[in-house]
Amino acid sequence: MVGWNGPLAGQEARAYLSASEVGLGRPFVLNVEISGVRQLEQEPVVPDLSSFAQYVGSGTSTSMQMAGGRTTVSLTVQYRYLATALGQYTIGPIRVSVGGQNLRTEPVSITILDAPPHTTPSAGPDPDSFVEPGDVFVEVALDKRRVVENEPILAEYRIFTRVNVESYTITGLPSATGFWTEELEQSDTPEVEQVVRDGQQYASAVVRRVALFPTGPGEKVLDPLTLEARVRVRRSRDLFGDALDPFSRLDPGGLFGSLIPVTVATRPVAIEVVEPPSAGRPAGFDGHVGPLTVSTSIDRTDVGANEAVTFTVTYAGSGNLRAIPAPPLEFPPELEVFPPEPRVEVGEGEESIRGTRSFDYVVIPRVAGEFELPGVETASYDPRRGTYTTSSAPPIPLPVSGGSGGPTLGGRIPSSVDAIREEIRFIHIGTPSFLRVGDSPFGGPVFWIVLILPMVAALMALGVRGHLERLDGDVAYARN
Repeated sequence: MVGWNGPLAGQEARAYLSASEVGLGRPFVLNVEISGVRQLEQEPVVPDLSSFAQYVGSGTSTSMQMAGGRTTVSLTVQYRYLATALGQYTIGPIRVSVGGQNLRTEPVSITILDAPPHTTPSAGPDPDSFVEPGDVFVEVALDKRRVVENEPILAEYRIFTRVNVESYTITGLPSATGFWTEELEQSDTPEVEQVVRDGQQYASAVVRRVALFPTGPGEKVLDPLTLEARVRVRRSRDLFGDALDPFSRLDPGGLFGSLIPVTVATRPVAIEVVEPPSAGRPAGFDGHVGPLTVSTSIDRTDVGANEAVTFTVTYAGSGNLRAIPAPPLEFPPELEVFPPEPRVEVGEGEESIRGTRSFDYVVIPRVAGEFELPGVETASYDPRRGTYTTSSAPPIPLPVSGGSGGPTLGGRIPSSVDAIREEIRFIHIGTPSFLRVGDSPFGGPVFWIVLILPMVAALMALGVRGHLERLDGDVAYARN
């Protein structure tokens, strides 16, 4: 460690950008340099950039320079962002508190251009990492960009690379504001494909698949997804490497290769969402978009009074099945009905999300007689045909015999109801035994027996062992 007793330069703060112009969806760094300090007691106060940039992370670095008998020490705080909106923006002053002083930086300006994230700039590669903007990028593909409210949109996120990406991590998911999301199955080891983009060959793989259901009309914006790829590159250049071999800047798996993080993001995508048409809209329409049918069933037909029967309402079709609410049903007053237990099974169909949504009602008739379980009717909008459809299930007759005087659980009862009995623990009501105040539990005969018995057993075991050893080693003793 080097010591220095000379004077230190004054404390100043300045802000600067890694680039004054950046492409949409590309990273940039806001640097805050504070001279005259090695560490900060408080973080700098940075203006809110969320209107045009997404925060990724931060880091710090220090430097020291000695010239003309003066030592200059500086601390730089680096804030990494991703550009998310086009236009020209001004980043206001950044406030820094150092040694009781309040420092302010000058405003800086940045221009975000509508440049494809995979276009290589004329300035060449970043000398620090040798990974060009076109080497790694990520895109999102939507199956449609104009939909009806609550109509599913299938989104597929892909990474494209022409360098050695050893691994990647999704560091930021798009905001779910305005969408109901349904994650689709994704393999732990994505299949890598070879594709050609703008005359360049890339390795490509799907990193995320999701179904989006817009929850309201209007223009929606799908925010960027942020991904950090770890790329293996060579930190140093050969003297003639770039001239003889255009790929010499890369050293995949080589001896001098090192891993560097590269942050990329998708570009924001606008989606137009319209309301379902009002013409021909049924009275029972609750907003479901996609083909849908409804059916009802009971698990038994021979039911006696005070016996349980399960009444199931099942919706089957496509669309946002998880958002289907329990139907409003009216049961006869002689039937005791427990709250429904929902079940859902969804999966990816040919062009949408398909599955079933069920509601199980436990019904217990308290008296004998002829009853009727209610019918169910539902309506949905089919965006392919542009029409409304309705589906209905008729009422189910439920004859109830006299049965027994007490309640029995003859039908299938869902676990949430059946678990009530398991949660009840009876209180032990036997006569307890008490110890008189002042009495000691260590003075009775039982205590002394328990204390002495192990020692007597140990002495007897030692005697038996000595007898056996003497029998083996003393022939005369053994004969006697």
